[in-house]
Amino acid sequence: MIAIIGGGIAGLIAAINLEKAGHECIIFEKQSHYGGRIATKVIDGIPLDIGFQVLLTDYPMAHKYLDYSELDLQPFSSGAVIFKDGKSTKFGDPLKNVNFLFPMLFSWAATINDKILVYKLSKVLRIKSIDAIFESSETSTLDYLQKFGFSDKIINNFFRPFFGGIFLEEELKTSSRMFEFVFKMFGEGSAAIPSKGMEAIPKQLRKSLKKTKIALSTEANINENGTVEVDGKEIKVKGIVKAYAENEIWQGCTTNYYRVSKRILNGKIIGLLADKNTMINSFYYVNDEIISVTSLEVFKPEIMDSKMRDEMKNKLGITPIDLIASFEVPNSLPVLNSLSQEDRSNFKLINNIPFVEAGDHLYYGSLNAAIHGGEVAANTLMDHLE
Repeated sequence: MIAIIGGGIAGLIAAINLEKAGHECIIFEKQSHYGGRIATKVIDGIPLDIGFQVLLTDYPMAHKYLDYSELDLQPFSSGAVIFKDGKSTKFGDPLKNVNFLFPMLFSWAATINDKILVYKLSKVLRIKSIDAIFESSETSTLDYLQKFGFSDKIINNFFRPFFGGIFLEEELKTSSRMFEFVFKMFGEGSAAIPSKGMEAIPKQLRKSLKKTKIALSTEANINENGTVEVDGKEIKVKGIVKAYAENEIWQGCTTNYYRVSKRILNGKIIGLLADKNTMINSFYYVNDEIISVTSLEVFKPEIMDSKMRDEMKNKLGITPIDLIASFEVPNSLPVLNSLSQEDRSNFKLINNIPFVEAGDHLYYGSLNAAIHGGEVAANTLMDHLE
């Protein structure tokens, strides 16, 4: 039997590959649900994701393992509405959505040269392979944008709030490799959420497992003799997959869901608040009555609620009726110094028992990397076992 410790996306993917090769597996998950950082809570029949998360539909690893039609994906428009100093403007990709053509041409969020550079960057990254992106020299996203020629205007009005919301840090310290990868994914696909929430993704993966057992609310520890200890009992295994992050530094966020009387944005589109020193980063409408509001801060719930309500009313013109749910997610994304797609499974033998690691914290923080990490770990383990 192979023990997989951690029932997140990487652990599920590792189990799928190992089971397919004929190995018996058991997943030990200390939380009460599998899926790791991807979770959804249903309130009054409406799925509300714990933290603002999306699936980028052009993720190559997602295409390999997920059935998009079954997920019933609800795509966002290929752009955003930016709010600043009491004004708003649409900013998006007119090549993917012609409705962005004139708003983009006349948007105050960027200079004419910036708009030309956005097109140029999109063209460059469209032909640049993912392997080439992760083999490129690394710098910060901010340094990358400045060297590409973008002005402070577009950096502060668009890149900071939009990619800051993705990276969960507005200083844009995140690796330029991650920026290129995400920009490429947005250019070639779209951001979407399954109709039943993001947790539909791990639930679909779970259905692929026919024999693998999942022990929830169960903590497992690896012993120096190569056994796994569960509830004080030692279990002999023929292989171990450690599919959880340990001692990582994290970026966090808070997402509140409010009931509102009316909507100010039409359709599935992201709203960005570009004013400096604001609590709110982004928002979108779950439906006509419910709005999802995300901050890159994690404070006490009452402080978050008070400041979000104030900014919604005074900066966005939205009057919230009541707070439906509030989710603090301090461990949203791992802070990584260097990003790669190379095998980082850290294979070793523990008393002659093969051990590997899996997870996006080994590669780059994303669903694509979590799937990739699970597959690499399983293949590395199987190479030794065979």
